[in-house]
Amino acid sequence: MTRITTIFSIFAALLLSNVLAQAGSCGGAAVSKGGGASMGEKLAAGVWGGEHVRMEVSEGGASLEFDCGAGEIGQPLAPDGGGRFDVKGTYLLQHAGPVRRDEEANSRHARYAGRVRGETLTLTVTLADPEEEVGTYTLTRGSEGRVMKCR
Repeated sequence: MTRITTIFSIFAALLLSNVLAQAGSCGGAAVSKGGGASMGEKLAAGVWGGEHVRMEVSEGGASLEFDCGAGEIGQPLAPDGGGRFDVKGTYLLQHAGPVRRDEEANSRHARYAGRVRGETLTLTVTLADPEEEVGTYTLTRGSEGRVMKCR
């Protein structure tokens, strides 16, 4: 009986050490479960929304919808140790009414600068050439936001 108990104890110890070793080896996991992002991690994927904005974050970037515009960020959002990020993207100015067939898209280069703290993100959107601030928005992880498309 002692030999079985010893073998069982060794097996249990090996199993436990293996489980504990694997728990910290999720190197591919870029998103923390508890918050928006931690140091060295990407911004949590999914929906972030607020007044006049909705952002869908993915592994490779983000798509944004504004009242009279839309945006694209084509790179991962990886905040620094202070929760800040500053990336380039595009911003499409939209208008009320139908879009004419011969109408060219009014897309411009844009800068998306943000700071995440837990489940809250403050985002400032600035157009380039000439530099013009679109606005600063407060987004919450998991919120669909409130976008009122221009009419």
